[in-house]
Order: sequence, then C-alpha cells, then structure tokens
Amino acid sequence: MKTGGSKVRRIGRVENRKTIAAALMVAISLFVAFASVASAAEIHVPDDHATIQQAVNAAGAGDTIVVRDGTYIENVDVGKRLTIRSVNGSAVTTVKAANPGDDIFDVTVDSVNITGFTVRGSSYAGICLGGVKYCNISGNRATENRHGFHLHSSCYNRLTDNTAEKNTDYGFSSSPTLTEMSSQTTLHRRTIAESPYPGLSITRS
Repeated sequence: MKTGGSKVRRIGRVENRKTIAAALMVAISLFVAFASVASAAEIHVPDDHATIQQAVNAAGAGDTIVVRDGTYIENVDVGKRLTIRSVNGSAVTTVKAANPGDDIFDVTVDSVNITGFTVRGSSYAGICLGGVKYCNISGNRATENRHGFHLHSSCYNRLTDNTAEKNTDYGFSSSPTLTEMSSQTTLHRRTIAESPYPGLSITRS
C-alpha cells in the first residue's frame, strides 16, 4: 500500500519537472530575443556598399542601413524587414529612379522603416507599399513622380511627416481596400503641394 507521504513526494516531483520545463522555455525565449538583437547590424552607404540596393541585398532581417548625403541613381526593392534611413534627412539625400518605369522604393515585406529621403523621377510611385503591414514611412519628400506615396493592399502602416509635391497624379494614394486604408493606416502631418489632382486618393480596384 502506498502511503500518503510517497504520494506527496510523487506530486512534488511532477511539479518540479513542470517548473523546470517552464524555466527552460523562458530561458530559450530570452536567448532567442537577445540573440536577435545582438545579431542586428548597421550597414553604411556608400562606405560598406556603393548603393542602397547592394546594402539591402547584403543585409539580414532586422538590420539598419544608414545612407550618407548624396544623390543615388537607383530603384530599391525592399524584401526584408529593415530600417533604411539617411544621416541628415531628405534635404541632402536623394534617390532618383534609374528606371523611371518602376517604383523608387518598392516595399514587399512587413515592418520596414524608411526615413529621410527625397524620392524623384518615377512614372509609378516614389515609395510603394505592396501588400504589407506595420511599416513606418517618415520624413520623406516625394516629387516629380506619378504618385508620391502609394499603398496597394496594405494596412496597419504609419506615414508621418512626409511631403508630396509636383507629382503628376496623387501625392498619397491607396488601392484597393477603402476601409482598410482609411481606418487602419495612419497619416500624420502630411504636406501635399502642386498636384493636378486632389492630394489624397483612396480607391477600390
């Protein structure tokens, strides 16, 4: 016959194993989190790579690309979770379309941050968010494009302190989801100037 004491000891061993397992799970989660932070790198353009696109290609998810003053002739495809920012802002850092038939910044992945650029010379969009969420686009100036900033099937993004001027269509445009764009994307302190159409277009396709 098993005594009450042995039953208590058995329950105690089970509880100890549960406690150890829980502690291990917490330790593993913390290790993964800290390893992710520790592995994030900062890449400088043109110091480390001559172009922004080369830096994007070389970067890992979570890295930051820092762009020095100058004019960069390129179209940048962003398919990784990155922060891309200029050192001294849009007044002195320009990305001009190498291929006018393409977006200048084409973002196709969630959680991208783009800050501090003038984007010009695209017959599509200066900055396009395509099917993405949780991106932050701030402190940019879009000029002499078709659309300054365009969101396609994108929501839960944040656009702050951006300027659109002298674009041939809309400064800020979105398609196709009216409800998602209007209620789930945040636009703060936007400036729209010298556009032949109303500055903001939200349409269904």
